[in-house]
Amino acid sequence: MAHSVGNYGLRLFHGHQPPEIAYYEDHLSYRCGKNGVMGGNLGLVVFRNITVADNANSGIEFERITRGADQINVNHAEDLTVIGVSNGNPG
Repeated sequence: MAHSVGNYGLRLFHGHQPPEIAYYEDHLSYRCGKNGVMGGNLGLVVFRNITVADNANSGIEFERITRGADQINVNHAEDLTVIGVSNGNPG
């Protein structure tokens, strides 16, 4: 869980290229200074059960997803809840 952090609730740094599928699961980010989840140039990554709400810029931002030609259905997100602005957020 990440709440009211200055920039990103969950940030995967550019070039995160794990040798096998990496699962990011059961994460909540809300009221963060930029994005709830941020990543760039990501390899074999799956996001599951991610909730983002009331973040300043966006809930989830991916700059680039990369994969090999023989890899299908590896980079994806499932069971997401994205709330742009809730009634409880005065901003």
